[in-house]
Amino acid sequence: MLINMPILAAFQLIPFLIKLAITLAVSYGLSRALQKKPKSIYHDPNTFDVPEIEEGGDMTVVFGTCWIENPVLGWWGDTESQTNKMRIDDSGGQYVYFYKYYHGALHVICQGRCDGVKQIKVGENIVWPNPADKFELADDAESSAEIDLPDLYGGITTYHGSYSLGGGLVGDVDLEYGDTDQAINDYLESVLGSYTSANRGLTCAVLRHVYVGTEPYVQPWRYLVKRTAHLSTGETQWYSAKATIRDYEINPVHILRECFTDIEWGLSHSTTKFNDTIWQAAADDLYDEGFGLCVKWESNQSLEDFIASILDCIDAVIYEDHSTGKFVIKLIRDDYDPEALDEYDDSGIVRIEDFSRGALKKTPNITYLKYWNMYDNLPSVTTSISTGMVAVQNEMLISNEASYTQIINDDLAGKVAAREQNQMSMFPAIMKIYGNRTMSGINPGGVIKISYPPLGIETMIIRILTVDYGTLKDGVCSFDCMEDIFGLKESLYKLSPVFGWYNLIDPQDGDNIYDYPSQVYTRSGDAVVDRITGNTVYSDNRG
Repeated sequence: MLINMPILAAFQLIPFLIKLAITLAVSYGLSRALQKKPKSIYHDPNTFDVPEIEEGGDMTVVFGTCWIENPVLGWWGDTESQTNKMRIDDSGGQYVYFYKYYHGALHVICQGRCDGVKQIKVGENIVWPNPADKFELADDAESSAEIDLPDLYGGITTYHGSYSLGGGLVGDVDLEYGDTDQAINDYLESVLGSYTSANRGLTCAVLRHVYVGTEPYVQPWRYLVKRTAHLSTGETQWYSAKATIRDYEINPVHILRECFTDIEWGLSHSTTKFNDTIWQAAADDLYDEGFGLCVKWESNQSLEDFIASILDCIDAVIYEDHSTGKFVIKLIRDDYDPEALDEYDDSGIVRIEDFSRGALKKTPNITYLKYWNMYDNLPSVTTSISTGMVAVQNEMLISNEASYTQIINDDLAGKVAAREQNQMSMFPAIMKIYGNRTMSGINPGGVIKISYPPLGIETMIIRILTVDYGTLKDGVCSFDCMEDIFGLKESLYKLSPVFGWYNLIDPQDGDNIYDYPSQVYTRSGDAVVDRITGNTVYSDNRG
């Protein structure tokens, strides 16, 4: 039987076609297996890394304008993660999967009613009111912060196969100031129910389901808060006309008075224990000096120590007048007439002990003062140098360091640094005076004039630092005192008929570099000695 040759040829091709199909299938499968799989950026969408706050942590009280870096996390939740897919190359075959994360939160910023939240930082970034200008502050009483920074952490971008998935920060934040009639926040009520707190008496921020980026890690939130016009109870500030200095600083007298009178966190003294005439006069003086402060108190510091730090900064004392039972504030200033001072001599002074004066060679001639840069939230330093002291101390710098981080104004910091250096450069005498009951009317911070022949003191103006009135039985009062720097020119000594000055001569150029009054000092070899104490105040081989 004859077979058609074309048909036979077709049948012979079938095995070849099968082998070709198998080869193509294997090749396609292998190429698919070797092809780069889509990338996936995965984090558990139900897990957020949120800062934890221990129960019973510190609650901050703000005076002036301060950064709160550790707001109490009152609540967080309402979390959400949105899955996203993004092409990362031009061929259309490469993708990356990632999540966008959202959450809500309640940040309890500080105790009491504040005037306003002025700025918000997340991490180290200003996010409100103007991320491009660190000097711009929001108006007082702003109730909402709208944040629209989708590229804050790098955004979501692709470029020729590379990509950035940092994301950003977008959402609304309610700012609440804890008024006595404040209603429950509507967002918190929607997620927590109607039994949630209205947070009255607290300054808070409520994050309303905010987009926080592509990582479930919550950056720290920081709030710049101002309080000068209100007491922490929400009432209008006492003596409000002089409470605010330079728009965002508070008068220190107002800080001190509130510490003494607040019934929730303060010392709970009645306002009737304050003579408003005296306290308003002190507030007037500090207002005129431009002496405003910005400071916060937290309960890990005793309130007594906090009060002492404010008094030290403004150079003042507070005491309870034993004749009236009222608190008195006294600023240490050049505000007296030397001729009008009460005078005491050895008829009232029982004895003087521990009389001493600083030694020249150990006295600091330069003061470094640390204060605060509010906008950068970092310390700054200013200096005050006594050039005359440097010259007489062989051009050697002897430093003193002071820290008044309650100060945020450059000019004020410079003035306080000069005050600190000036007080040390004057060599005021210090002493302890014991007196009989004729001296029982002297108060802390007061200024008196003394004469005490046993020490050769004919006239000296003394500033009272502390007072111990003793008992009626012993009849002796004691006073820690120092020679008042504002009255040094009034001091007279009667030790010998020697008058004039000891001139120390620089052997290199022959100029006098320091003069010592011979009524106070005497020469002993190459040294200058205090006549009263015998202390050497200067010694070298200059003649």
